[in-house]
Amino acid sequence: NGTTSPEIMAYIWEAIESRLNIIITGSTASGKTTFLNAIAMFLGPLTNVAIIEDTHELNLKGKNMMLLQPKPGVEDLSMQSIIDIIHYRSPDYLIAGEIRGNDINTFFNYLASGRKGITTVHSGSPAGLIRRLRSPPLSIPESSLMNVDIIVEMRNDARRYVGKVSEIHMDDGILLNNVY
Repeated sequence: NGTTSPEIMAYIWEAIESRLNIIITGSTASGKTTFLNAIAMFLGPLTNVAIIEDTHELNLKGKNMMLLQPKPGVEDLSMQSIIDIIHYRSPDYLIAGEIRGNDINTFFNYLASGRKGITTVHSGSPAGLIRRLRSPPLSIPESSLMNVDIIVEMRNDARRYVGKVSEIHMDDGILLNNVY
């Protein structure tokens, strides 16, 4: 349907096979969750996956999928407490539906421990996402941002499509290499 090209999907497939960390970004209704659903098919059938989302939108299939839902205002069911539990289950991948606020810091702390993850975050572009993450109140340090390997930008200009695919590199600061 023109959402993306076979080359981009092959690139993402290889990224998931290589266990890279991916953030899908875009504005509201740009197709972030739809794209996350589509690329999740690249997770192998034996891959252990923990899924965290406050609103159930992902339709992932597989016998090794564990769905957990945080409950706002319930401390024992916050994203932080769920991720603490997930550490003991040692999933191959954490898939977090849309993350926002303090959950972004929680997700980056999870990645900083050497774990693998895919999530969606609202932002207009990969560069805009980096600026947002580096600025208060989030203030994610560059060393934590380096745990993200790929940022996929979704756009909605009368149709939903992949606008950019960027790799993150460090060289006297964060550099984005637009590979697509």
